[in-house]
Amino acid sequence: MSEKREFFSSRWGLLAASLGCAIGVGNIWRFPRMAAENGGGAFLLPWLIFLFAWSIPLIIAEYSLGRKTREGVVGTFASFGRKNRAWMGAFIAFVASSVLFYYAVIAGWCFYYFFESLGGAFVAMNPGEAKTFFIAFTGAPEKTFLFMLLPLLICGGVLFGGGVKGIERMNSIMIPLLFVLMIIAAVYACSLPGAMKGVEYLFIPRWEFLAKSETWIKALGQSAWSTGAGFGLFLTYAVYVKEEEDIVANSIFTAVGNNIASVIAALSVIPTVFAFMPEAEATASLQSGSIGLTFFTLPELFSQMPMGRIFAALFFLTLIFAALSSMISLVELPVRVVMDFGVPRRKAVIIVVAVAIALGLPSALSLDFLDNQDFVWGQGLIISGFLFAVLLIKYGAERFRHELLNTQSGLHVGSWFDKAITYLIPLEFAALMIWWFVETINSEPNWWKLTAPKSLGTCLLQWGIAFAVFYLLNGFLKKKIASQEEMEQS
Repeated sequence: MSEKREFFSSRWGLLAASLGCAIGVGNIWRFPRMAAENGGGAFLLPWLIFLFAWSIPLIIAEYSLGRKTREGVVGTFASFGRKNRAWMGAFIAFVASSVLFYYAVIAGWCFYYFFESLGGAFVAMNPGEAKTFFIAFTGAPEKTFLFMLLPLLICGGVLFGGGVKGIERMNSIMIPLLFVLMIIAAVYACSLPGAMKGVEYLFIPRWEFLAKSETWIKALGQSAWSTGAGFGLFLTYAVYVKEEEDIVANSIFTAVGNNIASVIAALSVIPTVFAFMPEAEATASLQSGSIGLTFFTLPELFSQMPMGRIFAALFFLTLIFAALSSMISLVELPVRVVMDFGVPRRKAVIIVVAVAIALGLPSALSLDFLDNQDFVWGQGLIISGFLFAVLLIKYGAERFRHELLNTQSGLHVGSWFDKAITYLIPLEFAALMIWWFVETINSEPNWWKLTAPKSLGTCLLQWGIAFAVFYLLNGFLKKKIASQEEMEQS
């Protein structure tokens, strides 16, 4: 019972943890590529719309639910409202955990590249050598496995030894340093000759992309992926939030801060590419995927830059800080779920880290598998966000606002929150999913192919299996949560 009374000790500690939860590799590794290959400013427009129409309302909802129930995502869905929906919470927890399994692999790559950049591996690198370097690294299972372990053991160690205080201390140091490093990198990148072409490429809209469903669904997926809205991460941290905290202001601050960090990160990557490549090559590199951009293109560009060795180390150190600050929340989410079933924190941390090592191994050994998991569960976050909306709709969004949100001093929300939860989020979910399904079926003959790394069929298969398993386990999950709650009350 005492473990459930852990709290963030200060407002700054909570804000730093919240920003750490939101700002991660997705801002630096994923966002520049997403913006570049989906129309630049044309992508930024729906991305900003979804910040306010999807991410902020869901983050506010998550914080309110976690502070109310003082349980993880499965316990919250099992106990909040009149009807048990533990299976929904289990699906959300599984989506976030699935992201953790491959996210640890990417974080491991960042560590490896940082150490190699310090040793001068990217000095005087010729065209094509970065790809050979990456293939040699990922083709060595002992290396990819070892470097996957490193971030998992660091995050596990922080949670094992310090719990919430460990999260607070870690993020209070890393988040200010992360912003400093990103700003230095962006200023330096934008000062390079020819870099302004990259700035234009990022901000000038290519309007034809707004007619594509893929642009909108990727913008929504990126907003959810990057801010953490719908993961259940903010709900998990809210278990440790004091009653008097202004969660509405904290939610808005976190979401906006995350988007600012994404733009700063893009300003360090995209101008660098245009500064050292002809426009056609730069465009092709930016559209080559996250792996190609970060691990093939940039190391070769660093070798051409003045002080490139220093800039390479700075860039990959920034990636490490971003990875760890968000990854610790991805570890804490399943830890909190396991704790809600009566397992002590330290034992729960060991269980979660062990499972993450085992289930992260396929992504460490296969790039195709990692690509598949990023595609399936990155899109799956949209379903997770929708399930949060369903929970609040069943309870009553207006009732939720009056009883859980506007009961404390601080920033209050108006009826826009009710409309966003009740109408806007379900409409966005339905419209984008239907648009995506129809467009994919009409344009891709092999959309049904279950073994393709990126296909509608593989998404539907994996989502369907997860839904079916957790729905069948619903009664068991409900009883376990209920029996634990009875034990704590007795």
